[in-house]
Amino acid sequence: MLKNRVCPECGNEIMFSYIVPERSYIIEDGNIARGDAWVGPFYDNPHFDFYCSNDRAHDIEKISILYERSLDEWQEEIENEFHKQDLLAS
Repeated sequence: MLKNRVCPECGNEIMFSYIVPERSYIIEDGNIARGDAWVGPFYDNPHFDFYCSNDRAHDIEKISILYERSLDEWQEEIENEFHKQDLLAS
């Protein structure tokens, strides 16, 4: 069972977003071509963004003794469950 985590700075719940970058296209010499200013793995690949629900600027990676697992391990568990539940298509 998944457990929630709280921000070590303020105690509010940590949330996450699954970000699917938008891609723009143009017609160039009769062919479809990417029209984005930013192209590449970071800009094209979907990714998860974990953040404090109260303030995105809070440092959620601050070390806390409240949890038996690291933030990275917790995030990986969330991502795996997200894929397992096939939430990518919703």
